[in-house]
Amino acid sequence: MNHRFFAYRIRWSPNGKRTIVRGAVEENGMEGLFLGDAPARNLIRLNDEVSLGGAEWLPDNKHIVGTSGRNVVVANVDTQEVQHLTDDGQSVFVFWHDAPLAVESVGKLSTSWGAIKGQVIDSAK
Repeated sequence: MNHRFFAYRIRWSPNGKRTIVRGAVEENGMEGLFLGDAPARNLIRLNDEVSLGGAEWLPDNKHIVGTSGRNVVVANVDTQEVQHLTDDGQSVFVFWHDAPLAVESVGKLSTSWGAIKGQVIDSAK
């Protein structure tokens, strides 16, 4: 049976292989944070403790950081284990700054942003 799913926040893992999606299933109203493969097709709902607000991936591709109960929390998306980083109830938002594109140096010591930007623009043509 196909269900209509409304996704309103999608975050790709740094390696581009998985996604975390904040959304809801229309038929039963099930809302939360879902873990999926890169095309975001095979979604699995994470438990409520891992259903973090403002969730963002950490560079290891295994953990997300976000807020839960006004505290900053790190969660392992595979085991769904949670580690509370704060417990003062004063944390509302987590801002995570990461590179806009995942870049791997392929046999090069460095990569310039201009070269990457050129590749992105060329592929869009």
